[in-house]
Amino acid sequence: MNKLTIKIGSALAAASLFAVSAMPAFAATTVKIKGNGAFSVNTVNVTNNWSKSVTQSNTAVLLNYVNANSNTGNNSSSFNTGGSTLILTGSSSSSVSITSVANANVAN
Repeated sequence: MNKLTIKIGSALAAASLFAVSAMPAFAATTVKIKGNGAFSVNTVNVTNNWSKSVTQSNTAVLLNYVNANSNTGNNSSSFNTGGSTLILTGSSSSSVSITSVANANVAN
């Protein structure tokens, strides 16, 4: 499951980088000429140059070691004669949760 999470995270990062780099190509340029009178000559020259270079490099080594123990106590029975021995102990449980995140890139 962790490998799938890493692959999905890398795909989302790559898609967001592509979307950010493609945004200016869809941007509009607006030029307004106003306040001119009769016999006026209007010239507009617009040059848009845009360049963006994005390099992405990721390396991640994730090592998760878990050692979970559970103990209700040091319960024992000894030196009992003439009958059975019953020991009642409390419940015991152990829970482990690991979240590992790596390789997140943002380009503006």
